[in-house]
Amino acid sequence: MRKNDNFRKIEKLTEVRYELLKLFPWTGSLSFEITQRLQAWFCSPENQKRPVIINLWGPSGVGKTSFIKELVREINLSNLLVECSARKSGSITDFLSKLKTLSTINDQVNGIFIIDDIQYLFQEKPIQVFEIPSSNSPIWQLLSEGKMEMDPLEYELHRVKEVYMDFINWFNDGIKIEKGLVSTECIDFYEERDIPLNMNTGAIKRSDLINTQPPQFIFSKREAKILYESKLHDFTTYTDFISHIRTMDEGQIKLFLDEMLRRSISPVHVDFSQSVFFVIGTLDEAYSKSHESLGLSPEQFFQEAMQVDSRKIKKLLLPHLSLNQLSHLGAHHLIFPCLSADAYFQFIKNHLHLTSQKFKEETGILLTFEENIQEKIFNDGVIPALGLRPLIHTMDHLIGDFLPSLHMAAGMHHSIEQITVRRKENGYECFMEKPNRNPFKFFFPLPSSK
Repeated sequence: MRKNDNFRKIEKLTEVRYELLKLFPWTGSLSFEITQRLQAWFCSPENQKRPVIINLWGPSGVGKTSFIKELVREINLSNLLVECSARKSGSITDFLSKLKTLSTINDQVNGIFIIDDIQYLFQEKPIQVFEIPSSNSPIWQLLSEGKMEMDPLEYELHRVKEVYMDFINWFNDGIKIEKGLVSTECIDFYEERDIPLNMNTGAIKRSDLINTQPPQFIFSKREAKILYESKLHDFTTYTDFISHIRTMDEGQIKLFLDEMLRRSISPVHVDFSQSVFFVIGTLDEAYSKSHESLGLSPEQFFQEAMQVDSRKIKKLLLPHLSLNQLSHLGAHHLIFPCLSADAYFQFIKNHLHLTSQKFKEETGILLTFEENIQEKIFNDGVIPALGLRPLIHTMDHLIGDFLPSLHMAAGMHHSIEQITVRRKENGYECFMEKPNRNPFKFFFPLPSSK
């Protein structure tokens, strides 16, 4: 049975490789390399002794993060994904907070984590959790051993203390408890909680105690939930937790809460050894031409980028990291390829194809773009040192801003079967074809993107 399950998972990874290659055709064998490194974890995460760490380096804007997110989506594990960007202020602190939250759900965390823009952690004033040269900060522990020692969540600690202090006040007032239920001798307790003194405590069933939590029970439903969800005890179910309290008197409950409070101020040990970490970064030093000139042709920049390999990346990391820290990042340093001129044109063609497809679905009209549209987008939008971002903005401007006008024109003229768009110097010339009629054209002015 397990063999069949693993076989299906390996088949799934094979499908994902080809799907990623269709979406990111310039990445070549990268999808194969990454899925190979994920295969053992994907099939049997419980057998992992250390987390899988995959470092992904490449020029800015070439699709590194999008590639990993798409990979996670394709293997249907987006629910396990947690990400942060070192570029954003407070993101690392927020990331650690999320890890703490995960630790309250399960001591053994099986997750997929993206640490993006890691190069921002190598600046003159690194963020403290990544402080250099210390290798004892939480993130380095996490990447090294897959384990973290974290302070308890302050919010949870505050709530547990609140319940504890409320009980201690009653305890100091001499409260009497038998099998988790407060004696009717404790009139103040009954009055404060508006409990009738003539309630028959002996008639309370165990199932009632667990499901409805009768008023005589020492803890309100809210208090019991706070204590149980704190995980500062050894019980795996709420039923067992309540049943245990149901055996106690006031002294035993105090000792039980004392132990919970002691645990609450102890560090939390969380195991991430069954997780995957994608460490994504851009080292500008590796792509020196991106600083020297933004005017390089795609092929010139592509040839420069082809010279970057994992050994060069490690060499560039050494001035920023100790050998010990570099070893924490593991051996998997993969290079995300930049785009050649052909790859940029293919990206533009795919975008126009998807635009035409969507237009056909919405209007029933076949929309085609002549080649000079592709050339205009390429010339205006491709800045190799900046990756795909300028190109995407250019397509949004040259195509996205124009589509509403095209929709309006199509709505005004019925029976249109096909629209062909040609780029003119200062706008678009659109040829609209109807059955048994000569094409007629419209001109749509559009400001240049430059």
